[in-house]
Amino acid sequence: MYTRWWLIVLIWMVYLFDFWPFKRAWLNRTHPLIKGAILTFVSFVILYALIKGFFEGILSTIVYFITMHSHMGILYNPWQYFTSIAPPYWEQFAKTVSGNFHAS
Repeated sequence: MYTRWWLIVLIWMVYLFDFWPFKRAWLNRTHPLIKGAILTFVSFVILYALIKGFFEGILSTIVYFITMHSHMGILYNPWQYFTSIAPPYWEQFAKTVSGNFHAS
């Protein structure tokens, strides 16, 4: 997964952002080893921010609230109808009220 997203970040850096924030003159006059090390480091920082910030931060919270939070209210007796999907829409076809029926 990391390799695929690293390649996507590199494509973004080159084709979408045109090596921003680096100036074209710096790219032309800097030694390739220095330029490669700096661009690799910058791409790793962007990759880390993308994975930790977006995928593990924002996106995982959205997925949690869509898939798991909706059935938390049925764990209490009586069911909390205003804070969850009660009765859950999967109760008839899954023969369970657990939101984890798809995990098995």
